[in-house]
Amino acid sequence: MTLRSLLTMDSWLSNLNVSAPKETLNSVRRQADVIAAKPANAVDFCFLTGDTNFATPVTDMGACDADPRLAKHSSPRQVAGGPLAENILKCQLKPLNSADYAPVLFSSAQWVRLQGTFPDGVCDWSDKGVGQRRADSPLTFADGPGGKQLSPPSNPRSGHGRDHDDDDNGRDHHDRDDD
Repeated sequence: MTLRSLLTMDSWLSNLNVSAPKETLNSVRRQADVIAAKPANAVDFCFLTGDTNFATPVTDMGACDADPRLAKHSSPRQVAGGPLAENILKCQLKPLNSADYAPVLFSSAQWVRLQGTFPDGVCDWSDKGVGQRRADSPLTFADGPGGKQLSPPSNPRSGHGRDHDDDDNGRDHHDRDDD
């Protein structure tokens, strides 16, 4: 399956290079060009649990989802109410509120036990995570093709980096793919 996937991707990229060649390495391609270059055999598929030889790819996602061993599962954060994006690593807390659990009614003993279990509160999934902020990445396309430049480091340290060979400990600074 891995070889098939690799060959399909190679075919897709080769089609793209022929149908929409780039002037430079950093030239932008249009989404329509990428979609148009997609090979016919580039499809989502699964192998059902009973197909132990992986001989019959199934492209009906309903059939894939119906296979109990292939069923999608939620993460513990999602079960607790977190977003599907899984982008909150540490949640903001809010006080326990019995109205959040309606129509469930807790007995007094259950409520005291719940408060003892979560003395600082429970996750407020409607709020951003603790310290969460928008990603600052050169790979974003939020500002259009090519993204935006990163801001300079807040505390640049002189004498460090590839352009400073003061203390190289006898090592060269070339990339080594053959190590």
